Amino acid sequence: TAPNAADINLKATATRNGFIYGDIDVSADDAITVSNGETKFDGVVNPEGELEGSLTIASGGTLYFVSQPHETVSYNGASNFNSWNDGPAGANVDSFTVESNGKLAIQMPLTNGVSGPLLAPAALSLSLGSYPVITANTAVLGAGSILEVRPSSWNGLYGNGYTLDNIIDADSLTGTFGSVVTHTGTPLLSLAASYDVDNNVDLTVTRVAFGAVNGLTSNQSAVGGGIEKVYSTDLTGDFAKLL
Repeated sequence: TAPNAADINLKATATRNGFIYGDIDVSADDAITVSNGETKFDGVVNPEGELEGSLTIASGGTLYFVSQPHETVSYNGASNFNSWNDGPAGANVDSFTVESNGKLAIQMPLTNGVSGPLLAPAALSLSLGSYPVITANTAVLGAGSILEVRPSSWNGLYGNGYTLDNIIDADSLTGTFGSVVTHTGTPLLSLAASYDVDNNVDLTVTRVAFGAVNGLTSNQSAVGGGIEKVYSTDLTGDFAKLL
């Protein structure tokens, strides 16, 4: 433990992201601020679970919490074929803040059943402990704050829907996310954050049917409907790659 309060400033640039692998243990008077650019974090703040210190994603900052088990593909196409998995990134702090124009990014891992759930087309809830969670006594979300979801399906295909409960688990929650988006802006996934009476934030990801995408012509919708009839999350080969 440091004799004085520590102020950890994570400041990346437009051309070079930051990366932290490993845990960060802070004390009650310590503060972590993501002040600029994107920092990729593969670890846990306060891994023993003590709710101490503060974590702030400032305007212009992005903190990306990673979770990439064995045989998943990250949002940028990198595969993880390591047989080990040290679990999802996360944070346990006294106070968590996402300012307006600050971005919380989380990786949503989907596996093929080797080390995780076999994802059938039916909607399902991913189990706690398989995706990043921020636990805090108090959480504040700015009016223009951003939640960005980076799905990482092992084959690039998705079931009809997924629920991630308590991605933010707080005793006191102020505000809501200004927007919930994917990193690609795909029209084939619809995302929504919900805020329950226990001051927690839940995330729902719903697949949009190929023929139901906004803005399609009648012919395009008909083609999409045809694709929908043969669509499955376990497709392989060139047709799966096309989708």
